[in-house]
Amino acid sequence: ARLRRGAPLVVEAAGLDRALPGAAAVVTGEGRVDGQSIFGKGPIEVAHRAAASGVPVALVTGGLGPDWELVLHEGVAVVEPLAEGLPLAERLARTPELLRAAAARAVVRLEELSRSTGRDRGRSC
Repeated sequence: ARLRRGAPLVVEAAGLDRALPGAAAVVTGEGRVDGQSIFGKGPIEVAHRAAASGVPVALVTGGLGPDWELVLHEGVAVVEPLAEGLPLAERLARTPELLRAAAARAVVRLEELSRSTGRDRGRSC
């Protein structure tokens, strides 16, 4: 048996590296984004691999904690919370609806970022 970090193992098993060529964007998620998110968590592994392929990444999250901005230095282009200010019980009750809305907002933000930086390479996110 060999000990391996979990995030790379999960990302490899999911086939991310095979999916990146030709991808317009990646949307990933984490329950709560904070300064600890940059230390070996799955979304940052996704962001590193996508950034190496030139694919922008949006991170959808249930909430923002202290130092969440650190993920923006790790290949994440957009961080989109589900619904800041809503009580946790309401966020949990409305998770499917809030996830769809947050993912849609994240994609719009990626498209806007792509247009403003000229990095769309002729593709739409």
